[in-house]
Parts: sequence; C-alpha cells; structure tokens
Amino acid sequence: AIANLSVNADVAKAVAVEGGISLLAALAKSPNRLVAEEAAGGLWNLSVGEEHK
Repeated sequence: AIANLSVNADVAKAVAVEGGISLLAALAKSPNRLVAEEAAGGLWNLSVGEEHK
C-alpha cells in the first residue's frame, strides 16, 4: 500500500515536499520485512519516471 501511493505523480510530489522520502528511508530499515519492502517500493517508485524527479 505504501509503495502504491508514490505511483501517482501528484501524490509523489506531495510525499517529497512533505519530507516523506526521509520517512520512507527510515521505514526501509524496519525489522518488519513487510514494512521495509513497502517503504523500499515507495522509494523505488519515487525514483523512476521523469515526472517524479
């Protein structure tokens, strides 16, 4: 679910502007595998596509 939020360009921009990248990076280090995977997926989605940069 977290990873899917960053697919939409408007939501991705809001995530970046509101400091969500740092939060996702911290969550990617979670000992909970599902949380870490979702956070990493969110970071991945934010990193691809010109509209997200």
